[in-house]
Amino acid sequence: MKFAPAERSCGCTGGESLATARRITEAWRTNYNNVRPHSSLGGLAPAEFTNRPRRGHMDTEANLSAA
Repeated sequence: MKFAPAERSCGCTGGESLATARRITEAWRTNYNNVRPHSSLGGLAPAEFTNRPRRGHMDTEANLSAA
């Protein structure tokens, strides 16, 4: 049996329901965005990168408000 590329990438074999495919896809997306480290983000997961403290951010705000 041949599968479409989307079916191969989500691990579907053709017998699963749409709800099952959605659960598999959501689990993959959650892992990719919250757990899996990305080399382009310095080895951090996207959620970690987004929530990291920003160096100099407060200084920049203070300098802008003083101007």
